[in-house]
Amino acid sequence: VPGPLVCPNAALGLNGIDQHVAVPMNGSDGVSQLTVMGWMKAGSWNTANSRIVANSHTDGDQTGFQLEVEARGSAGFFDVGDGRTSGMAYWSGHPLQLGRWYFYVGAFDGSTVSVYLDGALLAQVPYTPASGTLGAGLTDAAIGMNPVYQGDHFHGQVADVGTITSRSNPNIIFNVENVQKFGDYILHIGRLSNLTDEKINNNIEKINNTKLCHF
Repeated sequence: VPGPLVCPNAALGLNGIDQHVAVPMNGSDGVSQLTVMGWMKAGSWNTANSRIVANSHTDGDQTGFQLEVEARGSAGFFDVGDGRTSGMAYWSGHPLQLGRWYFYVGAFDGSTVSVYLDGALLAQVPYTPASGTLGAGLTDAAIGMNPVYQGDHFHGQVADVGTITSRSNPNIIFNVENVQKFGDYILHIGRLSNLTDEKINNNIEKINNTKLCHF
């Protein structure tokens, strides 16, 4: 996995202090499956836990989702919640290098929460929401920051951040060739797209012939 495949010459730089991207979309309200993903390249690791993308403080408020890397880049997690309970796939013992691109993915299939790095499974835990669906985050989503208390900023570059409201087949999401094929359509720098697998399949011809690199 060499780096951003969708827009190889473009990325969003964040200073780790007060910069983020506010996204006018919640992304988790009432969904039964969810995949959250993005490329990241850290310039430094804050002492706080850097959010790649989140719409809540899920380990505290038990709702929405978070995809994050902990202080010093040696651990992290993806968690989701239904407003009453939450499930967290937590990983450690895999230190991330500064200045290197990683493709980071969190996935929820209705009964399992998983987190992947460059296509390799890092952690997985069982979790079933009592209502069968996830709850809305407390705010709209944000790239590079915890949007609830506006802290835990990410320092570095992010690209091709996106969500899919399903637990997509890993052979699609984590296959480099397929990411190249439909990445330009569903993943946009500085924004998130909410598309189902069905919409992706129905638009494959359009995907193959469309270039959408947004800032």
